[in-house]
Amino acid sequence: GAGNRRAILDRGRLQEAIARIMLRASTPERARSEILELLKGALAEGREEIRRRFEAGAAGRTVAALLAWQTDQMLRLIYDHVAEVVESILYLLWDLGFKVGHATRSVDDCLRQARQDATIATNLLDSRYLWGDQALFLEFKTRYAAEVQAGNGAWFAEAKLAERDRRHQRYGQGSRYTLEPNVKESKGGLRDLHTLFWLGKFIYQVDEADKLVAKGVFTKAEARTFDKALDFHWTLRCWLHYLTGRGEDVGDLTRIFCAQIEVGGFKLEGDRLSVKGPEHFAAKPVDLLRIFQVAQAHDLDIHPDALRWVSQSLKLVDKKLRADGRANQVFLEILTGKRDPETALRRMNEAGLLGRFLPDFGRAVSLMQFNMYHHYTVDEHTLFAIGVLHAIEQGRLQEEAPIASTVVHKVLNRRVLYLA
Repeated sequence: GAGNRRAILDRGRLQEAIARIMLRASTPERARSEILELLKGALAEGREEIRRRFEAGAAGRTVAALLAWQTDQMLRLIYDHVAEVVESILYLLWDLGFKVGHATRSVDDCLRQARQDATIATNLLDSRYLWGDQALFLEFKTRYAAEVQAGNGAWFAEAKLAERDRRHQRYGQGSRYTLEPNVKESKGGLRDLHTLFWLGKFIYQVDEADKLVAKGVFTKAEARTFDKALDFHWTLRCWLHYLTGRGEDVGDLTRIFCAQIEVGGFKLEGDRLSVKGPEHFAAKPVDLLRIFQVAQAHDLDIHPDALRWVSQSLKLVDKKLRADGRANQVFLEILTGKRDPETALRRMNEAGLLGRFLPDFGRAVSLMQFNMYHHYTVDEHTLFAIGVLHAIEQGRLQEEAPIASTVVHKVLNRRVLYLA
């Protein structure tokens, strides 16, 4: 890195360490094993440095503009004569945990395929020199510009725009307004920004989006907007990969972000809501109810520890909490929620909270009625009835209950219906 900025990977130090291993290792197998461990450690340190930069909000495109955490890598080996080292390079990369697609081609092969397939032409357009014969790479880049880019702008643009339209239909039926977009593939996402730049790069033979200003493609303001959008999408995609630990591009932001950012006080462990400890509920008794409402609204499970702490904190549910306006509002949101109120109420009942908050319901918990119409306890029948009412509202019982399925939508006050 420059100035006081830490390098993500110190290549010079790595090269020196590898040279020392090669000198002292007793066998090639031993050398390979030691080099592999060295590189694994360097990758772990580099990824931690990248994570720190994202947390500090200082990653910028120098970090994010190449690949997100869980992105597959494409390694293209261009040769003059077939290199015997190809196999050993790939095995080493696979052992390091990289998901590497690969191809071994001559320069002529690359150019011929690029002229026939716009996807291959795009891959080669973004080629970067990594190692080896720089003169051969320069020959490839020079011939690519002359034999593939020159005069083929209309063909490339038509192919990329058709590809874009197909992608939009796959991810959101062409709409920008989806609740859980694919950050990479949906309309207005990262791939649309890529497509815009690839068109400019292919047609005008520039390496940076800012250079399209001089070509009249962007105004300066548009170039700044493009850069900001690219930074935002790369940062978002990298955080999705980092938080989920996999190549996650679907913006399931409800699970990943809202539970951490918008429902302050609760933490997300995997797909389960939790709290730091029972002292959380002592400080915020309303959260005894709210944790169930948040889990219901965002389709999350509740961590077993949190459920246990709820049960241990039932003494906090007193007359004051029962009369609390916020607590009652939260309960009504659970009861009349659009997303599975039966399950949320059943969780509360199993934790002992529902009967504690509603003493009348508490007296019905485990209460038997000995007649031919009741196969379960009164509390179970009540919860089941709420589940059936919700299913009728959702239109799932139209065949079994056609009249109720019609009438339910004419009810003026859903809260009264559910409370009844």
